[in-house]
Amino acid sequence: MKETTNGLKEKFTLIFGLGYFEIELVRFLRERKKLKVVDIRRDYQDSVRESLKGVELINGDASSIVTWKKISTNEIMNIIITIKDPDVVMECCRIAREVYSLDVQIIVLSYGNYDDSILDSYNVNIVHPLNVGIEIIASMIEKNVAWPVNIGKGAGEIVEVQVLRYSHLVGVRL
Repeated sequence: MKETTNGLKEKFTLIFGLGYFEIELVRFLRERKKLKVVDIRRDYQDSVRESLKGVELINGDASSIVTWKKISTNEIMNIIITIKDPDVVMECCRIAREVYSLDVQIIVLSYGNYDDSILDSYNVNIVHPLNVGIEIIASMIEKNVAWPVNIGKGAGEIVEVQVLRYSHLVGVRL
């Protein structure tokens, strides 16, 4: 791992899972961040390796402590989990929080196939990519209507809203 100008190791974003959406996410993020991607399918990794130059691909099971030992956990900046199996997602969160005591941001992409409350004890941010896509399309169809995008936990997070000067919402308590 290369060192920064101040002699510290460069931190990286760790991504678990490599599907179509994740490949596009990696292509977008690799210009901005150092990335390491863990996926269990070696053949699939080999087939996308050329298109993901500059990204370290690690073959292994995300829920295995053996795979985690291949990773410099003290240099993780944040973790993105895109795996659909709830048991694997929970185990990744458990290993990060309980085994390695990582105090980093964990983002879980949830595809609605399990109850998100199973992750409450791990302090993670849950994103529903399908819902985000639906809300964007709905906003495009209905001009001048903003649909709320739920990316929080629903626990009273602070929301920032911008209102245009001539909007009917000017002066309305939000």
